[in-house]
Amino acid sequence: MYCSQCGKQIPDDSIFCRYCGTKVNVIEERKTENRYEVNDDEILLTYNPEFHGGYVIKKLIPLFIFFSIFFSFLISFIRGFLFVSGIFIESKTTSMYDQLPGFTHNSSPSSPFQHFFQFQNFLIGIFISFMLVIVFGYNITKKRYQHSVYQFYKDRMEYIDGYFNYNKKQVYYKNIQELSMSQSVFQRKYCIGSIRITTSGVTYSNNRAYSNGITIYDLGDIDTVYSELKRLNK
Repeated sequence: MYCSQCGKQIPDDSIFCRYCGTKVNVIEERKTENRYEVNDDEILLTYNPEFHGGYVIKKLIPLFIFFSIFFSFLISFIRGFLFVSGIFIESKTTSMYDQLPGFTHNSSPSSPFQHFFQFQNFLIGIFISFMLVIVFGYNITKKRYQHSVYQFYKDRMEYIDGYFNYNKKQVYYKNIQELSMSQSVFQRKYCIGSIRITTSGVTYSNNRAYSNGITIYDLGDIDTVYSELKRLNK
């Protein structure tokens, strides 16, 4: 059969559409007739985080600014150190700076050309940061979203999260202590949100506890998803 909301084909015995979460109309009749029983291994809901390029770039901008400043200072320090070291080397050959137009060995330390070099260092820092944070970070985030899936069963949820940092885990509803929803300013603009699932158990890594639950990031139609998860958690 097909979902009345999104039009995608779903199994005939589905309770909810695994693509959009819409309740199947015939479920209530099946319950009334006591002819339907949900299997423990039947997937009731499946969600994937929604990828929005503009939203991801907005999240990367603070990191981009930080690395731009960092690389600018680093490059300025390295080039300044090499230049100062060259002053004490007596050589009959023309330095690379003497070969550049508008600059001589006797130029004042505050010459316009040296200011250009400082500005050039800043541009190099921006370029490196752009390639590292925006281009690389954007593509890695996209890969992580594509490889993240959250599946909900009758008694538990299973999730695979991440690309480089791969995580796979089961969370049983009986261990859930709190279910909460949140939306940042940027998330509201793109109609997405996050759901925090707090559990009684603690996740360990290298014998160190670092989490007592999971956060499902950037889900579309967040109000519907939150309502369905609360219903499953009853």
